[in-house]
Amino acid sequence: MNPQRNAMRSDNHVGVTSRRQFLQYVMLGLGQMAMPNFIQAKTSPTRLIKETWLDATLDIEIPKGSVIRQIAQSGLPVVNNKSYRWHSAPDGGACFATENDGWVYVSNSEMDNNKGGAGAIKFNRNGTIVDAYSILNNTSRNCAGGKTPWHTWLSCEEIIDRGQVYECYPTNRQAAVVRPALGSFNHEAAAVEPCVWLCLFN
Repeated sequence: MNPQRNAMRSDNHVGVTSRRQFLQYVMLGLGQMAMPNFIQAKTSPTRLIKETWLDATLDIEIPKGSVIRQIAQSGLPVVNNKSYRWHSAPDGGACFATENDGWVYVSNSEMDNNKGGAGAIKFNRNGTIVDAYSILNNTSRNCAGGKTPWHTWLSCEEIIDRGQVYECYPTNRQAAVVRPALGSFNHEAAAVEPCVWLCLFN
């Protein structure tokens, strides 16, 4: 056996080992820097929450400095002098920006027997409600859903073996479209991967 060749192998091995150790130390150091302060200090995560106060009107505890308001109630009109009434069993929802710097809030209804669907509440840039309307009717158990990168709402039926996904259009009142290609099964929620537009369900 050639001692010189052996020494070269040993040196190379030592070099590889030290590079690995160096990378391990770097990653450990970066990991510690990235850890939240409460982990490093062994502080309870609940101590990071702001002090709260109880909103006596709605009987809801919220962080101090925040405000809360009720914008709709099931069975009642959302906007005065308009016939549309907010749905029962509100569930999954999302917000969509509008052209005038306002937004539209969308909410599913998890009612059974074709009494479900989804509704929308439109706000202006000041947060004032200016309209409310249905974007999906005559469906059942619309549980959660998902917002798409192209600004539509996927409303999912949570029905074993026959639940459908409906694509809804929150801002322009276009009729919702069922998407059979997304499968007939017990849908809970949907998410769209924006890079490849892959739709994921749970």
